[in-house]
Order: sequence, then structure tokens, then C-alpha cells
Amino acid sequence: MEGSLLHIYPTNDGSLSLHHTSLDETYHSRLGAYKESMHVFVKEGFQRWLTKNEKNEISIFELGFGTGLNAILTCHESLQLRSQVNYHGIEKFPVPNKLLNALNYKELPIANKEIPNLVNAAPWNIWTKLTPNFSLFKQQGDMLEEQISGPFDLVYFDAFAPSKQPALWKYDILKKLINQMKTNAMLVSYSAMGQFKRDLKSLGLEVINPPGALGKREMTVAIKH
Repeated sequence: MEGSLLHIYPTNDGSLSLHHTSLDETYHSRLGAYKESMHVFVKEGFQRWLTKNEKNEISIFELGFGTGLNAILTCHESLQLRSQVNYHGIEKFPVPNKLLNALNYKELPIANKEIPNLVNAAPWNIWTKLTPNFSLFKQQGDMLEEQISGPFDLVYFDAFAPSKQPALWKYDILKKLINQMKTNAMLVSYSAMGQFKRDLKSLGLEVINPPGALGKREMTVAIKH
């Protein structure tokens, strides 16, 4: 049972995350789950795209929905910025609700404390409007096998590390994602692995490497022109 493989641990910024014992992999940085997600996906992804495109409506796809933290923080930010978000996340092994509730994400520094509950309770495989600004589709499935329906403005590439889930970082998966991205769409990831960046470039994306979260030297932002 997937839930029995997951254990809660505190990260250095006080937010909680999960450790997958079978993979010996954490869902977020031990230095700070909240700060990592805010930096990589909200600041360098969501906010960067909105600023670059001067639009207030955006379609987001997340590979590796996990604990829903990226969705929670993006939903919160959408209310602050009054932007309209359609958010589609895929996850092969959904985290049990009991564990999600134990992560206590309502204690994060977000104004609307109901957002974590709304994200956690949203049904799978159906679009749900969580707030006037944010609609969510949680797809239970394997990215290696499932079809995804875009087009997307922004991709949160948040799979487990390449050493743990190498199949998700292959050229064919990246091509599958990029084919569903609009012109001027962006892909963001905490990883700055060399082969990952080379594959993105070979697929025609412009790759830049802003500083990563919590002292990490680089992360990846890739733009489709």
C-alpha cells in the first residue's frame, strides 16, 4: 500500500513534507518545503510567466502532483494577483487524505486557510472550481502511459529526482509535454541536470538557469518560442 511507504518529516523552514521509504526520496527539499515550492514554481514559474506575458489567465500542468503543495500555493497566489488559473496535475500514486491532512498546510503563511482543504478534498479526474480564480483537475495516472490534453502556458516539472524516476526525465516524455505547450509557454523545474537541459534545447526551447531555491546554484526555466 502506497501510504505505508510514506512518512512525514519536518523541513528546516518549519513546513512538513513526506519521505518515500521505498525510493528513499523526499517530496521536497529538507531545507524547506514551503520556501522551495515558492521559489521554484510560484516565483520563477507562475509569477515570471504572468510578468512576461502581461496576462491574467493561465493554464498550468504539473507533472508530479504529490502533496498538492504547488497547487495550494499557486491557488493562494492567484487570489492575491487576481489571475484566472486552470490547473491540471497528474499523479500515479495519490497521497492518502489522512497524510495530506497531517501535513497541516493550513499553517503555511497563506491568507485563505481553507485552500489546503479545498485542494486535498477535490475529486480526482474531474474539473473542480475551488475559488472564483482557480479550477483544478487532479488526474490519477501514469505520465508514461496517459494522454494529456493541453495546450498549456506553464509546466511545473516536479517529478522525483532523475536518479529515482529516470523514465520521467527522458527525451520522449519531454517531447510529449512540449507538444502540449503554447507558444511562449514555459517549463520550470528544480533540476538543472545537464542532460535535461540539453534535451530541452534540442527540442527547441530556450533554457535559462536562475538561482535555485535555498542556496542551490541553479534551477531550470525553459521557454517555447
